[in-house]
Amino acid sequence: MTKRNEAGAALIVSLVMLLLMTMIGIFAMRTSIMEEKMAANQIDRDIAFEAAEIALREAELQILSWSDFPLATDDGSYNGVWTRDSMDPVTNNATPWWIETDEAWWKNNNNSMVANKPSEAIDAPRYVIEEVYKDRGDLESEPNEGTKKFYRVTARGIGASAQARVLLQSTVVLRF
Repeated sequence: MTKRNEAGAALIVSLVMLLLMTMIGIFAMRTSIMEEKMAANQIDRDIAFEAAEIALREAELQILSWSDFPLATDDGSYNGVWTRDSMDPVTNNATPWWIETDEAWWKNNNNSMVANKPSEAIDAPRYVIEEVYKDRGDLESEPNEGTKKFYRVTARGIGASAQARVLLQSTVVLRF
């Protein structure tokens, strides 16, 4: 071949190869950045989950330390125990109260109890104790079996950023 027949074909091929390599590099960087964001968000969620678990355990220990049933009230004013669903901001729908409540509701000290804050979290986790059911037994139960009360604990944890929030619930049954 002569120089005249090539007419810059090597330049065009090398530019196309350079363009392909650049695109592959950009896509690899985007993937890497996305994976870093996903890992950071997962760590943030894990911190929020840990905070909610701490609040849940503190509430359960509080319940198990009671020597008698506390009085459940509509405002949680006695020992922080609420009557079932009394804190629901909108009572004429089927949405649970813990879905409807916002950040301001949880931060109001009259509404929820504060648990120990993990060092990585930006805010202390909080919890609410509700008396959800009372069972005095039936005719077939033992005469000295006593009353059973069921308590629902709802705990809310915040992660290293305010965007990571976790709600956990457990049910504790006491018999006296």
